[in-house]
Amino acid sequence: MRTYKFLTTFIALFMLASCDVNIIVSSSTSHDSSNVSSSITTSDSSTSSSQFSSSSQTSSSSTVTSTSSSSSITDSEGYVITPDDYFTNKHYIEDENKMTSYVKIPSMPDNYQEYKGFKAYVSGTKLPLYNVKVNRNHYFSPNNYNRADSAVGIIKLEGKTTVQVQCPFKISTISIKPVAANIKATIDNVYNVASFEVSSSGQYTVEINGSTEYVLHLFVDGTEDDYSSYKTNAIYFGKGIHTKDNSNYINDNNEIVLSSNQTLFIDYGAVVRAKIVSYNSTNVKVVGGGIIDGSIFDRDANANTRAIPFDFSFCSNITLKGITFLDPAGWCLNVYFCDTVTVNNVKIITSRANGDGISLQSVKNAYVDRCFVRTFDDSIVVKNYPKWSNRNEEGTTKNINVSNCLIWTDLAQSLEIGYETVGEVMEDIKFKNITVLHNFHKPVLSIHNSNNANVKNVTYENITVDDASMGKGDGYSAVIEFNSKYSSTWSNVQKTTKLGSVDNVKVTNLLVRGTSTTYPIIIEGDKESRSGYEQTEHYVSNVYLLDIKFGGKTINALNTKINKNEYTKGIYLLEPSGEEITGANLYRNLDDSQLANYGKNVSVSLI
Repeated sequence: MRTYKFLTTFIALFMLASCDVNIIVSSSTSHDSSNVSSSITTSDSSTSSSQFSSSSQTSSSSTVTSTSSSSSITDSEGYVITPDDYFTNKHYIEDENKMTSYVKIPSMPDNYQEYKGFKAYVSGTKLPLYNVKVNRNHYFSPNNYNRADSAVGIIKLEGKTTVQVQCPFKISTISIKPVAANIKATIDNVYNVASFEVSSSGQYTVEINGSTEYVLHLFVDGTEDDYSSYKTNAIYFGKGIHTKDNSNYINDNNEIVLSSNQTLFIDYGAVVRAKIVSYNSTNVKVVGGGIIDGSIFDRDANANTRAIPFDFSFCSNITLKGITFLDPAGWCLNVYFCDTVTVNNVKIITSRANGDGISLQSVKNAYVDRCFVRTFDDSIVVKNYPKWSNRNEEGTTKNINVSNCLIWTDLAQSLEIGYETVGEVMEDIKFKNITVLHNFHKPVLSIHNSNNANVKNVTYENITVDDASMGKGDGYSAVIEFNSKYSSTWSNVQKTTKLGSVDNVKVTNLLVRGTSTTYPIIIEGDKESRSGYEQTEHYVSNVYLLDIKFGGKTINALNTKINKNEYTKGIYLLEPSGEEITGANLYRNLDDSQLANYGKNVSVSLI
C-alpha cells in the first residue's frame, strides 16, 4: 500500500511538472497562453526574464506576506503553479448592505502581439496585456532603436477591484505610481504574485524590481468615461484590428480623413492602424476606449519616414477623448493652427525618433486634462509655427490649459514651451496639477524661446516629480530652465527671426520627491550677436518661484543657487508661504465616503 501511494504521488507530480499548465483561462482574450515563452524578446533586442530578479532600487509600497517555498513547481513558462482557485473571485462575497463593484475587461484581437513578461488578473479574471515598445536610451537616435517590451492593460471600473500580477521570477520590490495614489502592494513569494487594490479611475504604472522598462501601464476608465453617446452617426470601429486592407474608411495612404461635423468612434477592443487626418474642418470628434497602433509604420528621421497618428491643421472645435496611442511613428498628437481643442483621458506611449506626445503649435484655447503621456521626446510641448504655405504669416498661441496629467519623459523635457517660437504672441499658458512619474533627461519645467515670441503669463502650479533623474544620457540635471536665446539648432528651423522675450512666469507648489538634492534652476536671456540684426538685449523678466521643495527641504534664497546671467531681471525666490507643499492633486472619481458604499462583491464582465 505504501509503495502504491508513493508511485501514484510520484506519477502525479511528474505529470504536473511535464504539462504546460494554465490555471486561469479567461475568455477575455483568445490568445493561447501555451505559446508564451519564459524569456522576454523584442524585435529590437532580446532580454531574459532573469533581469527582473534584482534591482538597485527599493520601494516602500510593497510588503512580503509569505516566503518562497523550495517545493514550488513551475510550468513551461516559468510560472509557479498555483492552486486551482488562486486567481478567482473567491475573496468577494455578496453583501446586501453594500454596493457591488463592476469591472469590464475589453477583449484583445486574436492577432495582436500580447505581452509575455508577466501575467495580470483583475478580480480573478485574466487581463489581456498589449505589447508596446519603450526606449532604453536617453539620447536622440534617428533610427536603429534600442527598445524593450512593456505592457498595457485597459479596464473599465465602477467601485474597486483587486489586481494581481504574477511573474516568472522572484518579485523583490514593486512600486505603483503615482505615489500620491498611496497604493500598497503585497507580495506572495511562494507564487511570485503581487496584489493591490484599485479604487479610482486613472492611469497607473506598476514597476517591478525597479525596472522602468518592463512595466504594467494600467489604464482605468471610470463611469465618467462613457462614450456611448458619441456612437450615433459616427464612423465606427468595433472589436478587431482595422487597416487599409479591411476597412473602407482607411485610404491607400493609411489615412482616415475627417471632415466638418464628423465623429470617429473607436470602441473598446478595437485596434486601428492608420493616421487620423483633418484639415480646415470644424466640430470634429475622435472618441472611444480603443487603440491607435503605429507599430507597423516605419520611422526613420534620416529618411523622413513617419506616420503621425493624429494630425489636425486649421481646425476648430476639436474633441479627442479616451483613445490610447501606442508606438506612433513620430509625433503623436500634431495640432497646428487650431482653435478650441479638448483632449481628455488620452493615453500615449512613444519610443521612436521625435516621439513628442502632445504638440500644440500656434493653437488658441486648448484644454488638455487627465492624460497619460510617456514619450521619447517632449511629453507636452507648446510651440509657435508660421504657416507652411506662407511663412510670413506667423503663429499665435493663447489660452493653453494642461491639467491633471501624468507624465513620463524618457527623452527631452516634460512640460516645454519652445524651442520653435515663431510669432510674437505666446501668452496665458498654464500647467496645473501635473505629476511627473519619471524624468530622465532634461528639465521638467522649461521655456526655450529661440525665435521672436514674447512669451508671457506662464504658470506652473501644483507640480509633483516622483522621480527626478534628469541628466541621463546626454541630458543635464536642471529641474527648471527658462531662457530667451538664439539656438544654432532650432532658431532657423521654421523661420529665422529676431529674438523675443519671456515675462511673468510663476512656479508655485513644486514638490520633487525622494531627494534633498538642490537641482539647478537656469534662467537666462541673451544679447543679439548675429549679423544683420540690431544688437538688442532680450530678457527673461519677472519670474516668481514660491513653495518649492526638494525631498524634505524647502528651498529659499539661502540654500538655492539660481544660475542666471545679466539678461534677467526681477527673479524672485519668495520665502515659503508656510502652507504644506503637496504638489499635484490626485484626480479621483470617487471620494472616501462614496467608496465606503461599495462592499467586497465584484462583478466582472468581458466586453
